Amino acid sequence: MKNITVNTQSQEDQDCVEPGEIMNITEHCYAYDRQSSQPEWFDSSNPLHFCDTSGSSPFNEWAGFHNEKQAREWINKHVNNPQSFIDSFEDVGGEYYAVEDLDYSEDEETSEITAKPKIGARPASTADLVSELLRH
Repeated sequence: MKNITVNTQSQEDQDCVEPGEIMNITEHCYAYDRQSSQPEWFDSSNPLHFCDTSGSSPFNEWAGFHNEKQAREWINKHVNNPQSFIDSFEDVGGEYYAVEDLDYSEDEETSEITAKPKIGARPASTADLVSELLRH
């Protein structure tokens, strides 16, 4: 029995996996598995396939996306879950930055704290964001 978990972004797209077939990642569908070994659909040479593994642990995680936009949508859906992600990255103007790449300031009138990227700071990569979410 294959351990394939299919997540659709649209109720209309229910044909991501046909019974007995290998996962077909489409623009409406991404793949995610938690299992000890690499799933059949996983391609380590694909830059939109990610894993977090520790030997043959049954808690190894595997994720595959059709495109960068889909990966970013998955990230946005899951960012509020692990505290380590919240502690490591912050959304500034629609891009996630590592907290060490940000300067923080407090508005004296409102006491509101704002974050601004340091000079030369770059947004976190999709790989860094997905990897952090898979770790926890």
